[in-house]
Amino acid sequence: MMILLALHAAATWIMTGVIWFVQVVHYPLLARVGATFTEYESEHVRRTMPLAASAMIAEFLLASWIALRPPATLPPWMPYTGLALLLFLWATTFFVMVPLHNSLSREQSQANVTRLVNFNWWRTLAWSLRGALAVAMIVKAAG
Repeated sequence: MMILLALHAAATWIMTGVIWFVQVVHYPLLARVGATFTEYESEHVRRTMPLAASAMIAEFLLASWIALRPPATLPPWMPYTGLALLLFLWATTFFVMVPLHNSLSREQSQANVTRLVNFNWWRTLAWSLRGALAVAMIVKAAG
């Protein structure tokens, strides 16, 4: 079970690193892109998708496994909270962020860039909490 917890933490921390980079560096730079904005946005999505999708799928599978078969040393709220945060992240990815990116791939909109950056702070917070929780679960399971 420790290997699953470690893999889970690794997938979560990959996504935590990606989300912080995107939030602090990449999304704010969208405001500085000129006439080629839609091409830039489309390329961003094309390049980001394989990394983010594979990490998110691994994270979801591992978090689900841990929630369904938690180590006896973990209080049940830990894996369930992690899974709830992950469900929030998936829902907001597909129902908020993907439509915003699709819109930006068609037309440059400073209002949508601002929405993207502002809303993404919620996702950044949720992945940061998941990262801390993943480490806490390893510590709790080991001790």
